[in-house]
Amino acid sequence: MKKISLLFILLLLFLTSCRKEKNRICEIYDNEHGYAVGKIESSITVPTRVTYNYNFKIAGASYSGKLKEYGIGQEDSKMIGRSYLVVYETSNPENSHLNTYYRIFEESDFIELANQFEEEPPVPNWPEKCKN
Repeated sequence: MKKISLLFILLLLFLTSCRKEKNRICEIYDNEHGYAVGKIESSITVPTRVTYNYNFKIAGASYSGKLKEYGIGQEDSKMIGRSYLVVYETSNPENSHLNTYYRIFEESDFIELANQFEEEPPVPNWPEKCKN
């Protein structure tokens, strides 16, 4: 019985953490935001999640962020060194999201994406959209 209770508590914590992170990211996309190129520098893997540490620059200032990918058996090593679109809150650039739907190979990729999302932001990289 104790094992079932412990598993239930762990599942509840996991789901709460996922929901909290999703809400934070949705707020970035809903608020005034900007775009940058983020490069994944390292990762930390635990059984239910991988956290990617990424860096990006805005007008010469350096920022860092963390992207949490939830699920069992997340692959992390192939992502190191890759660049993706970062969506950040303009009033607080440290509040950012690395959107892995949009990989950046060269500067022209970033310019094209920034122009494409000038009027409407991209969708966050998960199956369900944010509330409209």
